Amino acid sequence: MIINNSRITAPQLTLDGKVTINATLTITDGEVLSASTNLLTLAAGASVSGGSISSFVDGPMKKIGNTDFEFPVGDNNFWQPVAITKITGVDAATEFTAQYLEQKQSDNLNMKTPDPNGDMNNIIGLEYWDLSNTGTIVTSADISLFWKDQTRSDIDNAADLQIAHYTGTEFENLGQDAISFANPGSITVTGVSSFSPFTFGSLSNTFNALPIELISFTALKNLTTI
Repeated sequence: MIINNSRITAPQLTLDGKVTINATLTITDGEVLSASTNLLTLAAGASVSGGSISSFVDGPMKKIGNTDFEFPVGDNNFWQPVAITKITGVDAATEFTAQYLEQKQSDNLNMKTPDPNGDMNNIIGLEYWDLSNTGTIVTSADISLFWKDQTRSDIDNAADLQIAHYTGTEFENLGQDAISFANPGSITVTGVSSFSPFTFGSLSNTFNALPIELISFTALKNLTTI
């Protein structure tokens, strides 16, 4: 299946039902708009090629199988993939579903303390990935989060950047086991056995000045004339 829709004339291919790809999905141009009820699934043995700022899956997508896979997901014109590698303890029937959301996770101010991997100072309020193991329970897998625009994701220090994982009640620090500090770049943690929202975290408020929200501000009108 080849997606080659010019974004100028037809920016999205909207799925109106569940679609399963058994061979290769090639994403050349244009977004694929999916939903939980109109899910895009790649069967065991299927693969994907392509993906760019102008072409990605906007919405959830599922991958069946225990092979390494990079989900070409994005949202609101931002392409931010997530990858699973070195999956252990499963068979070819396991399933992972991934979605990238350009919004804060609702509980992003609740952080685990003390945290054995280091207490995080803040969690990004800009974006997160919802990655769930929806089939056979895995023993472990390596997770990689990608950024395509370092400035836009407000990333400026390699040692300070962490992967944060939401446990259902709080964010825990998974640390970093590998990082490609470039533009674009990625950060990886190994041996993950619990899956749910993931995002970027920061150990300090000095580096990786992650986006903040203004709750309120006050302004006064200056009536002085010269």
